[in-house]
Amino acid sequence: MQYPLYDYYYNRSLSLDEIISDYLTNFYHKKHGSNKSDKVKQKVLNSTKVASIDSFSIQQRVVPNYVDFGSAINETFWFMIQSNETQALGVLIAASEWEKRVNNVYHFGSSVEVRNKAIKIFQKYSIYEEMSRSQYESMIGQ
Repeated sequence: MQYPLYDYYYNRSLSLDEIISDYLTNFYHKKHGSNKSDKVKQKVLNSTKVASIDSFSIQQRVVPNYVDFGSAINETFWFMIQSNETQALGVLIAASEWEKRVNNVYHFGSSVEVRNKAIKIFQKYSIYEEMSRSQYESMIGQ
């Protein structure tokens, strides 16, 4: 059976960085490998489109949401031709980097607010994972 990763992460008390780590370890690396996740991170860190979110956020004094990060990610050609899982990882990394660079300085929102906005990307891209009910329940109980 397929289980939505949005529900899985929303119902757990993990920080955004812990969600990224868990997503990489338990899901992403199995399908795409660790080299690909390293490339995603580099693409996000080197993106001027993602960096422009920082200045927009500071000027408007707002916490960006997954649509803002997703738009910046998808304006980079490399991300346009990638899978939904890869685009979602890019959004999560962009949100995490924004929190470190901007939110830790200006305190526009709580880390929980940033986390909840960022993980909606799983819902937008309908990212599910095939697993048994017992596997899903054991993962929720972690």
